[in-house]
Amino acid sequence: MRRALGLAVVLAVALCATASADVLSDPTLTLDTYFAPPSGIARTDFTAGATSSPHASATDTSLNRIYSVGETGSGTSGNVAIVARHPDGTSDTSFGVNGQVVVSVSSSVEDYGIDLLVLPDHHLRILVKTGTGSTTDGALVGLLPDGTADTAFGAGVNTVNSASLNGIVTFEGAFQAAYPGQLSNLTPETPNAFALAPDGRLAVTGDSAHGGTDDNTFVAMFNADGSLATGFGTRGTLVQDRSGNASADQGADIAFRPAGGIVVLVQLGPTTSAASALHAYTVAGADDPSFANGGDLALAVGDPPTIPAALLVYNGQLWVTGSTRTAADTNAFIARAGADGSGLQSRQFDMRGQLVDPAQAVTSQGDALVIAPAYNGTPRTLVVVGSVTSASATDWAAAAFNDIDGDVAAAGFGDIGIPAPGSGPLVSVAAGGDGAVSITGPYQETVTTPSSSITYTRFGDARLLIDADKACNLNLRVSDPLELTVAPGVLGSVSLAVANGGTRTCGGSISVPGP
Repeated sequence: MRRALGLAVVLAVALCATASADVLSDPTLTLDTYFAPPSGIARTDFTAGATSSPHASATDTSLNRIYSVGETGSGTSGNVAIVARHPDGTSDTSFGVNGQVVVSVSSSVEDYGIDLLVLPDHHLRILVKTGTGSTTDGALVGLLPDGTADTAFGAGVNTVNSASLNGIVTFEGAFQAAYPGQLSNLTPETPNAFALAPDGRLAVTGDSAHGGTDDNTFVAMFNADGSLATGFGTRGTLVQDRSGNASADQGADIAFRPAGGIVVLVQLGPTTSAASALHAYTVAGADDPSFANGGDLALAVGDPPTIPAALLVYNGQLWVTGSTRTAADTNAFIARAGADGSGLQSRQFDMRGQLVDPAQAVTSQGDALVIAPAYNGTPRTLVVVGSVTSASATDWAAAAFNDIDGDVAAAGFGDIGIPAPGSGPLVSVAAGGDGAVSITGPYQETVTTPSSSITYTRFGDARLLIDADKACNLNLRVSDPLELTVAPGVLGSVSLAVANGGTRTCGGSISVPGP
């Protein structure tokens, strides 16, 4: 009598062990042409013929929604603009009007959406730059999932010159609410990025604009309701002259650290000679001496200028991207360090894909990064987006890295170049939960009518699929014995060999039905 009793456990273990031992192949990126077909790029303007400039993006996977934020118009007519799309590129009409929302923080100055966060309850927080020169300030905007004002945000915070603002907190207004009559102590501040803490606090960084070489890095800490967290720094803010009075510096990005406190990605000096550093602060806003060298880690990833662009905290590690040089060659870079600033590793790379001949000199720039979670056989993948500039054009570009827990220099690498009219880079990338990332950048259009021809910029949104061209192809072979015969009630065993003949990591279990 032949029996299969006891085989399920043996087979499952053999398959999983063999499949997990597969070596990762290099990642690939493919433009998702099912998103906004046939080009794969959805374009948005908020007023016909008027320029719209994107700056950041985010995804809400629970709502199947992709957001992009920036500005519609320019100058004093510029306002914050947000668009929401489905993963197929169509407008999400349950958000705002036909998937669009425009917010005016101030009717007399320019408002520009700089950064965007999705809260766990699906509410939105938008970081806004307002004004120019001596009128420069920042603001935080709160929206509900339907695009209307989140009136609970900032309800207890006074605003300056606009008491009727709903769901909006200006930096100036928050400062006045915390310290009435002391506005003369507040310098103009240009925000660049913000981060969300698990308890709902928002940390903002940017440039405290004293002017010229005296510009310094600033950080402001806000409570979840929009009020200043006055226990942080001085009056809820701190300003640090990291590079000395002879040179400007500014915060490029910011993140909350796993063990508490924050870390700021700092640009030291002007773009022509910049250096980069990570600087850590305690929960109270003091330099954290337990991080790297007294709270400061210089990012020695190449020659000056090394321009930082984006910072990511993932699994207790700090990831950075930007651009740097080796002699006359400008490359994108990634760098990784531990949460305490230890173990810095870096890597320079170009992003050409099939767009630019490998023999042609290019300039590559990293502007944003994200780590896409593992999905259906695709491993966790770090994706950097930015631009590639050749002798003929500046185009969108992206790079992917897998096997990212090991040596950074040995991580698998793949890239793509995407021709996009205009000369702007991809400015943002956000992870979905389906083996893809969403990307955003400026897309220039020329509209011709019988009487005129207008060229202007629109939001350009697309999706990149990770490893979409790969396949799982597990081959199962019974190596011993050729035939299994056991007596009733006696267990038998089989030796299996499982090999993946495909290019995507995959695995699973083989079960054998009774008796």
